[in-house]
Amino acid sequence: MFCGKCGKQVEGDVDFCTVCGTQAADNESNDASSKSSKASGKKTNYAISGILNKIKSYLIIIAIVVVICFIAFLFFRIGGMFPGGLPEISNASVVNISNLEHKITSIGELATLQFDYRNVIHEQDSHAIGNWNLPFTQKTYIIVVEGTIKVGIDISDVDVRVSEDTKVVSITLPRARVLSHEMHEDRTEVLEESSGLFNRVKIEDWSTLSITQKQEMEEKISDLDIFARSENDSIRMLKSFIELAVPDDYTVNVTLRR
Repeated sequence: MFCGKCGKQVEGDVDFCTVCGTQAADNESNDASSKSSKASGKKTNYAISGILNKIKSYLIIIAIVVVICFIAFLFFRIGGMFPGGLPEISNASVVNISNLEHKITSIGELATLQFDYRNVIHEQDSHAIGNWNLPFTQKTYIIVVEGTIKVGIDISDVDVRVSEDTKVVSITLPRARVLSHEMHEDRTEVLEESSGLFNRVKIEDWSTLSITQKQEMEEKISDLDIFARSENDSIRMLKSFIELAVPDDYTVNVTLRR
């Protein structure tokens, strides 16, 4: 037992503290009070510990809910970036014919050859009665024209077939044709022009001349091997493109429509 006044240890059978003289009864009362205080402190500590554990559990639950909400937000946010939702994971060993057709037709026109020309046109015109040319009606012009003809294949008109049994992709192309023909008016040179008194040179003459010139040039290149060369180039280029878009175990056949 310890003295409640001076704190010194005293024997239990002593009536007074040997140091300060305080009665032993007071010391016992103080000692009991100290024990009661310690017991009460322990209960308080247990209560606070329980509250802290509950708060900790609540915080863990709240943290889990926040993480789940964040993941859900991220998922819908990423999904919103795609017009049709999240992209589907396709089987790499199967060719989707719709996707393949879209890749091919998105190329548009496959112009493989370009033919540039420069031509001198000499036109002479006059009003006549039978074999007799009327006087003052003769007009003449000499013009140098330049143009560009593009030859190729219209990819939007292709046929695509896929055989999953034999793993063959068959593509049928239309024949090569003139995709565009442009006459460069800014490069046109008029070398000579003369009008008759009763037969003037008009704008309509140039329109007729340009149409006739285009027809003549397209007929001229049809006699060459330009179309055949364009078709061979188109087959080679398209086959290389499709082979990169399908699995390695598929065979790609590209042919021309008959």
